[in-house]
Amino acid sequence: MTSAVVAAPQRARRARYLIPLGTPRRRELLAALAVLGVLVGLLFAPVTLGLAVVFHAIGKITRWRPVWLAVPAACGVVWVLAIGPAAALTGFLAAPRAVTALLTGVAADPARLAHPGTASTGSVRWFPGQFPVALILAAGLAAVAWWLDWLHTDEWRLPAPRPGLVSLCRRRLTAGFVRSGGVLTRSGACLGVDAGTGRPAAVPWREAERGVLVTGSVRPAVAASGFQLVHAAIRLRKPVIVVDLAAGGELAGPLAAVCTATGAPLQVFGAAGTGYYEPFRDGDPARMAALVMGMLDWDRAPDSARLGAQACLTDVFAVAAAAPADPAVAMLDDIAGLLRPGALAARMERVPPYHPRRLSIAGQVVLTADLLAAEGSTAAFIAEQLAGLRASPLGRWLGPAPAAEPGLALSVGEVVRTRAVVLFSLDRAAHGRAADTIAGLVAQDATEVYARLHRAAIGADGLAWFGQCEPVDPQALAGLVGTGAGLATVLSTTAAAAVGRLADQVSVLVLHRLDDHSLAGRRAWLTGKRLVPAEPGSVRSSQAAGWPGPGGAPANAGWPGPGGAPADAGSAAAAGGAGAGPAPPPGTAWSPAVTGEELCALGEGEFTLVPGADGGRMVPLATSIPARIPGRRSPGDWPP
Repeated sequence: MTSAVVAAPQRARRARYLIPLGTPRRRELLAALAVLGVLVGLLFAPVTLGLAVVFHAIGKITRWRPVWLAVPAACGVVWVLAIGPAAALTGFLAAPRAVTALLTGVAADPARLAHPGTASTGSVRWFPGQFPVALILAAGLAAVAWWLDWLHTDEWRLPAPRPGLVSLCRRRLTAGFVRSGGVLTRSGACLGVDAGTGRPAAVPWREAERGVLVTGSVRPAVAASGFQLVHAAIRLRKPVIVVDLAAGGELAGPLAAVCTATGAPLQVFGAAGTGYYEPFRDGDPARMAALVMGMLDWDRAPDSARLGAQACLTDVFAVAAAAPADPAVAMLDDIAGLLRPGALAARMERVPPYHPRRLSIAGQVVLTADLLAAEGSTAAFIAEQLAGLRASPLGRWLGPAPAAEPGLALSVGEVVRTRAVVLFSLDRAAHGRAADTIAGLVAQDATEVYARLHRAAIGADGLAWFGQCEPVDPQALAGLVGTGAGLATVLSTTAAAAVGRLADQVSVLVLHRLDDHSLAGRRAWLTGKRLVPAEPGSVRSSQAAGWPGPGGAPANAGWPGPGGAPADAGSAAAAGGAGAGPAPPPGTAWSPAVTGEELCALGEGEFTLVPGADGGRMVPLATSIPARIPGRRSPGDWPP
């Protein structure tokens, strides 16, 4: 990941004791103090002692956080205020006074011990009077007992607390808010509800600008999380670019509904032909040449074809800009035509004499024409690729819009200026290489637009979502994530082979259920790490917990970790894997904060949110809550 998800862990807290372990006769002293405390409680405050035992048992069984003790303490305060503090104190002290009187009398006359009188017969009557103050004191004693238990236990041996009533109520409120359409938080977009705390599981916009990867094995769940981020961006009227490589074209309906509700303009590019996209017409010739270079499949080109191709295309675009062809002719067709023998020199003659760069362009054209003549395979290769793209169902819309319908023209710069939404519905299953090429072209175009705004110190924002992005040029995606100009980039994929590469480019991970155990084990280290008890009798504590040793083979859990040097061990080590940071204390082992088993056991509507370095707390388990889409029947309409 581009920024470390989790910093190196701090030194783990070891157990501490109020009476040090090496104190002489420590056990006898503790036993004496315990017996003394129980006797004092039974004699002077039996109700307080009983309630404290009950509260402590409830806390142990339920594993609730100690804040729940505020409830009985508050009930005691209300009771005291209701009957009056003086009456409550009198009722609480009635039993201690009677017992004190009995003990004083027994000390003076031991024969009274056989006739305790009201000290025993009135004890039942004293119990109700002790309850108001006893509730307060018992809650305090239970809290002290919890603190002592926490103090005497190593950090890695503490059981995880369970969500209580407050978390349950907060979870229901948050889920209802998001389900009704509340996808926005104070600083980001809400994807669901933290199952542990009930708070929103959100991605801050500042972290999203460094890249978000949404991945998992269940495509509808992955698509729903990506769309939730898009939904939030449209609600804020951010410019939004959506490149959908998935089959089916299912995004058009939900996007249209959200745009209609917010008043955001929506344009669609696809094989159906509702928009024309041509980012080659205006701009710097070197930039246009770089766009075309990124579109070509150089794996099929001879080694000599790439040498000088960038410079040749730059000159070709310079001539095409100085002597434009018919505006109705697609720029890619014009460029392919200029690569024919003699065509570039013939077009140069049409450059007006008053053109400010005519002489410099003419000199470059002579060199380029000689190069194309000597290396005819280069021109043929580029022209063949461009012609093949233009002949595809998608490529035929890479041209100018009809003069009668200029509104059908798509431009990333215009999308940013008007804060609009554009959908590139590419369907890679149907269109293959053409879909990949256009997706990479959009990524390069958006990168250049936002980089130009950044260089001009013009504040900009926006969101780009590339769905099923694994076939897109990695360099184009890396450039898009690294623009640093306010553009939030969301990448989503269900391809396990691409997750390692894509995770290295982003800052935030949204992990849905993973079916690939090896991948889950590697990605688990990006969630951070924690100490776990080692198995008794193990030779190496790190292997006792099932994490790989130097040989790379896990001891018993089957989940590879950084010690096993996976293919993308660099990213795992950057996240603070088992091999990084301080060594674990004796008898313990480092474990991922969310293990590989837990990532593979996530439900269809559950995910783990791993923020960037400044993105806040990692959410081990969250529940996806689809927001209501305006104009549709219910949140269940998405995913389709």
